[in-house]
Amino acid sequence: MERKLRLVVTILFSVFVIVAGLLIYDICRNGIPFVTSKFLLSEVIDSGRSGGIAPIMVSTFWLLTLTCSLLLGIGIPAGLYLADIRIRNRARVKAMRISLELLAGTPSIVFGLFGNLLFTKWMGLGFSILSGALTLTVMCLPFFIRTFEEGLSALPKELWVSAQALSISYFQFTKAILVRTSLPVLISALILAIGRALAETAALVYTSGYVSRMPSSIGDSGRALSVHIFDLSMNISGGDHNAYASATILLLAIFSINIFARTFLRWWQGRFQV
Repeated sequence: MERKLRLVVTILFSVFVIVAGLLIYDICRNGIPFVTSKFLLSEVIDSGRSGGIAPIMVSTFWLLTLTCSLLLGIGIPAGLYLADIRIRNRARVKAMRISLELLAGTPSIVFGLFGNLLFTKWMGLGFSILSGALTLTVMCLPFFIRTFEEGLSALPKELWVSAQALSISYFQFTKAILVRTSLPVLISALILAIGRALAETAALVYTSGYVSRMPSSIGDSGRALSVHIFDLSMNISGGDHNAYASATILLLAIFSINIFARTFLRWWQGRFQV
C-alpha cells in the first residue's frame, strides 16, 4: 500500500512539474526576445501594442509596497493575538479563525466588488493605487494571518511557559524570542501573499483601474502588471508579443522575490541562532 501511494504521489508530482515547466518554457520562449531595456523604460503606446511597461511597473511596485506594509502592520499583531496561549476566551479566538478561513476561500471578484463599494465609492478614493492596495490587503490578510498564526502555534509551548516563569513581559518575549524563531514562517506567509497579490486581476480591475499612464501619487489610477497582461491578451488585437514579455517580467519578479527571501533567511538563521 505504501509503495502504491508513493507511486501515485510521484506521478502527480511529475505531472505538475511537466505542466509547470511547459508553461514557463512557453512564456519565456515567446517573451524573452521582446524584453529589452527600451521595453522596460518606455511608456505604453497604442494601448500596449508597442512601447513598454515603465508606468505599469511603477504602479505594480506601489501596489505591492503598500500591500506588504499594511499586511505586516495588521497581520503580525493579529497573528500574535490568535497564537497567544494566555487568552482565556478561546471561543472568541476559534470564531475568529473560522471567519478568517471563510474569507480566505472567498473568490477575488467578491473582494473586488467590496473594494469598489467601500474604498472607491464610499470612502471617495476613486480608482486609485491606494484603493487597489487596500483591497489586496483585505483579500490577502486572512491567508497571511492564518499562515503566520499556524507557524507561531507550532513553536514549542516551553517558550511561552519559560517566559511566564521568568516574568518576561510579552513585548520583550515577542521582540527577543518570537521574532527570531517565527521569522521563517513570517517570510513564507509574506511571499505567498505577494504571489497572490502579483497575480491578482479581478480585484484590481474594480479598484486601481485600467489607466496605463505614469502615476504621480498613490491617489492616481494605475494598471498592475497582471491587469496589463490580461488586457493585452484578451482585449487588444496584436498585443500578444507584449503580453508574453510582460508575463516574463512577472515570472522573473516572482522568482527574484523567492530567491531573495531564501537568501535572507539563510543569512538570518546563520547569524541568529536561538
